[in-house]
Amino acid sequence: MNADEAAIQFRHGIETGRLAQGYVVEGALEGAAREAVEQLLAALFCTDSASPCGQCAGCRQARERTHPDLTWVEPEKKSRVISVSQMRAMQQRMLQTSFSGGWKACVLYAADRLNANSANAFLKLLEEPPANTLFLLLTDSPQALLPTIVSRCQRISISGESAALPAEWRERMLGILTESGGAGPITAMALANRTAVLLAAVKEQAAREVKAQAGAETVEEEDQTLSARIDARYKEKRKQIVRLMLAWYRDLLLAAFGMEAEALTHGDRAAEIQAKAAGLSPSTALENVRAIERMNRMLDRNVSESMALTMAFGAVR
Repeated sequence: MNADEAAIQFRHGIETGRLAQGYVVEGALEGAAREAVEQLLAALFCTDSASPCGQCAGCRQARERTHPDLTWVEPEKKSRVISVSQMRAMQQRMLQTSFSGGWKACVLYAADRLNANSANAFLKLLEEPPANTLFLLLTDSPQALLPTIVSRCQRISISGESAALPAEWRERMLGILTESGGAGPITAMALANRTAVLLAAVKEQAAREVKAQAGAETVEEEDQTLSARIDARYKEKRKQIVRLMLAWYRDLLLAAFGMEAEALTHGDRAAEIQAKAAGLSPSTALENVRAIERMNRMLDRNVSESMALTMAFGAVR
């Protein structure tokens, strides 16, 4: 479903008194899924009869994450996980009396970053939640959540990718990909370096967006919360680059099987894709896809970008 459909379903739950205690909201962290969470929070805290009105203090505070009954938990800067200490602090807040006399809500941003201890701590709270509390677990990797957590929540899958990759970045990345394949160590490193330059521009954009959202032009280095938000925003944008890479090599795989241009994600590059695929066996094309999937897993484990990219470009044929 899309964000609007999720909001309608959520409002119906509020009106009928059948709101679940927890929801796993699956989708792009900085795209449709985050927008859906913002709409759900606005519906929960709106003080107007036409909920959510988008204009009242409740809607505005939900959107700006400043509502006194809203707790927003994000991965820590250094560990990039949601720690058990964060869960304990959140639990203390959720056990307090509501400031507005209504609902209290907690958003776990990138909930898949809960580690074993913090996941177990959260599970205990979810098993015996305080009255009128709502938990929204925002994630693009629901399979990484404890099954026991997922089983106690309703699942909302939000369709739609995050905002489209800017055309300049897309063209730069596709230009790099057209030169990949059968690269020696020096060429693989050069392609990795060019990709790293692009990712640096992506990170700068992520920082600008987060700072603008926070209303801050300059931020001190020790502001770990903002740094964690920048890191999370950057990683979501980096996922778009990785998805583009995966789509490219999957297109090569389809072309190696003789699929027509209409089946390709990058149909505007069909001639280049089909030409490159002409020299590939389906098994080799499949190994290329697996090389990018390995790179993606390495990035998720915080292996250095340079190493992950160089290994990927060195492996594809």
